[in-house]
Amino acid sequence: MIKCKVVDLVERCQQRGYTLNEVSNCILKQEGTTIYVDEKHEDYPTSIKGKGLGDIISIGLSKLGITPERVTKAIKKPCGCNKRKKKLNAVGEKLGIGKAQSGA
Repeated sequence: MIKCKVVDLVERCQQRGYTLNEVSNCILKQEGTTIYVDEKHEDYPTSIKGKGLGDIISIGLSKLGITPERVTKAIKKPCGCNKRKKKLNAVGEKLGIGKAQSGA
């Protein structure tokens, strides 16, 4: 169980593509602006909604400054990032992580 402020859960929902209404079933109780959340509940926003494993990894690497353009420039040939992302999306889908996405 997590004790947090409503605004903290709203922020987590926004970061992961959910609305507070979509995750409301994981809220156990509320005392003013403090809520108690069951982070093991199926409605808790544990991953980025609608994104595959490859997409999630790509987003994380981009936030660190590691982009396909920079990798391509550094190794002086196409990086193969999009192909790798598609493969990771397929693997993730088999593991129940997101849904395989097509494209870049």
